[in-house]
Amino acid sequence: MIIYADILFLVNLSLNWFSLILTSKMMKLKSGTPKLLLSASIGALIGTFTVFFKNNLAIALSEIASTFLMCTVAFKAYSTREYVKICACLFASGATLGTSLTLVYSFLGRSDINLYSHSDASSAVFILLSFALTASALIFKRLLSSGKKANCGKVLIEYNKKSITIPFFSDSGNFLRDPISYKPAIIVEKNCISEVFPFSIDGESSLLNSNNIPKTLHKRIRLLPTKTISGDLLMLGFIPDKITLITENSKKDVDAIIAVSNSDFSRSEKGMAIVPSVIT
Repeated sequence: MIIYADILFLVNLSLNWFSLILTSKMMKLKSGTPKLLLSASIGALIGTFTVFFKNNLAIALSEIASTFLMCTVAFKAYSTREYVKICACLFASGATLGTSLTLVYSFLGRSDINLYSHSDASSAVFILLSFALTASALIFKRLLSSGKKANCGKVLIEYNKKSITIPFFSDSGNFLRDPISYKPAIIVEKNCISEVFPFSIDGESSLLNSNNIPKTLHKRIRLLPTKTISGDLLMLGFIPDKITLITENSKKDVDAIIAVSNSDFSRSEKGMAIVPSVIT
């Protein structure tokens, strides 16, 4: 069998490109087109050279190395755990997409359609099939996630045998995270969390004075840098004992941090919480 390196590179490039896009959508990552294209090209180049490998172990190791390298180029991870998750998602996306395309390609090859007479035509069909399958996967994921995501509900915050329930709304624009653990932050108004908060908050200046915070709580306290319309500021973050999101259809515990806002962003007497859409 004759293998054309340029066609193999083009097919690998298309598969890597669609796998990267699928991974970015599933993991809610942002990456520019140049980075995605460079990452897909590196993976396609490595994939092309694996044709010359005779050992299955060498092929497997090169695929794994390619996955990690592509993730390093395309995406920015803020922790080792997140980086491993991204790599696993990319590897699974590529393996699933590649296997599906191979099955479809093999099925069409057994039909009346002759895919093997012209290499240019067969590679074009392969690329079109990869695009169709990726588009279908993205549409399916969007429909599936739309049924699971909750735009509003209640958040139950528990600390030291005390608890408070606050209405929340989901916001895809809330990207605030703890810079140490990279946990997503649920923004809560200061006036509605005083019942469970272990100490009083007099203002932003008190956040910078560690004397105002009991030493037993130092491991639970974070300073969260954020940007607003008025400029850069620090928000006080607190890790309670338990955080539970309650909606009409579900009730689940989430691994997050509470960010205390000095601003009142709702007219409700009970206040309001802004929950990142990634955990709803």
